[in-house]
Amino acid sequence: MSTGLKADWLFTLQYLRCLSASFLCLFFTTSVYSEEVASYDIDFIFFDSTRAEAFNRKESVEIDFVVKEHAQNMLNKKIVFQVLPSERVWLSLRSPRPTCTPAKIKTKERIDEFLFSLPTGITASSRIFSNNANESIADVLNEQGEIKSLVDLANHVDDFLLFHTRNRSYGNFMDQQIKSLAPAFRQELASTTGFAAEVRLFLASRSSYLVATPILLHRAYPDVLRESFHYKIAGSPSYSLGHIMCNDTVQTRAFIEEFNTALKIMHANGVYTQIQIDAYPLTLHKEMNELLDESGLRTSLDIADRYN
Repeated sequence: MSTGLKADWLFTLQYLRCLSASFLCLFFTTSVYSEEVASYDIDFIFFDSTRAEAFNRKESVEIDFVVKEHAQNMLNKKIVFQVLPSERVWLSLRSPRPTCTPAKIKTKERIDEFLFSLPTGITASSRIFSNNANESIADVLNEQGEIKSLVDLANHVDDFLLFHTRNRSYGNFMDQQIKSLAPAFRQELASTTGFAAEVRLFLASRSSYLVATPILLHRAYPDVLRESFHYKIAGSPSYSLGHIMCNDTVQTRAFIEEFNTALKIMHANGVYTQIQIDAYPLTLHKEMNELLDESGLRTSLDIADRYN
């Protein structure tokens, strides 16, 4: 990294700290004078206390975590932290109060209801994890070692049951795979319990399968990643993009516009790309670089909408 870029990077990291990529929420309290949006407070609302504690220890540098100091420094907004149940987060997103949440996947259903920023993060798409080393699934794998479909897997193995969380998107492709399962093969969990409940049930062998991204397990549940097997589903995309997602208000439209401008500045000086790479362990840097190239994020943030 050049001296100038390194200085920019260190300066930015001083002001940009990570918020959790999967579970947090911002609330904007604003005042409007004439047609201008006044400076407003932003509350980042964690509904995963483990991730809130990780943030307080400043353990991560992922782009979706850097919103707090980034917004405060570059957008001149006040940041306040809280922890709330995820059900209340979704209620707030559907209230008149200006509300946003980072690290959300853009889905066809959400795009009709919410505003989205430019991509703030990229990760390998969801995989199917198995904790049953003795179960043979060779008959439902294609030549590339991918599961032909989730329905094929469910019909093939004994006592298949997959837990999934209400209001959580696993990416458009995986969401459709889950919806295609017969009701007997899937069970919805309340969003108040979140992904942690899916992992607990997986570890307790209540389910032999878990839908997750490798990087999420690497950060939060490394033992699960080490002790399980994972497969892609044929036809699934290579990556998923995260965005800040807001309800549609005058204030949130203003914030999204400002935030997108700030992201472009970060991208132009190389900070954006470096944060994406540094969010991953060294063993995954090669894959991360490949995802940045495949998605087009290395060269531009203005990539076409992808519902992954």
